[in-house]
Amino acid sequence: MTNFNIGSQQAGGTINQVGGDMVISGGQWNFGQVSSLEVAREMQKLAAALDDVDLPQTLRYATRQDVERVGRELTGRAPNRRLIADLARRIVTALDLAGALVTGSPIVKSLHALVSWLGTAGRSLASVLPV
Repeated sequence: MTNFNIGSQQAGGTINQVGGDMVISGGQWNFGQVSSLEVAREMQKLAAALDDVDLPQTLRYATRQDVERVGRELTGRAPNRRLIADLARRIVTALDLAGALVTGSPIVKSLHALVSWLGTAGRSLASVLPV
């Protein structure tokens, strides 16, 4: 038996305290750790980053519209998570098809913030995004 004696602790991510072997398959995800205003700022960055993505013009326009709509919804009085999750699926699908979901890219960082804010509504998207 292993004892852990831990005082006050704060972290911005997942803390695993294991008294033996631990195997994680599929990654670990934290949800809901960012504010809607922080995510709205990330959506502005994402909209700007779309200029660097090789998308057909019509798909670029539609994706930018979806990103901007997410941003407007996030800054509204009561953001609709279901609507935002649906828009996020369209955004992620378009960017995935374009090969733009690259580890460490500003696009992925912005999408991780959105998925985190969505909580369980964004869980399926979390598995598509690179870490």
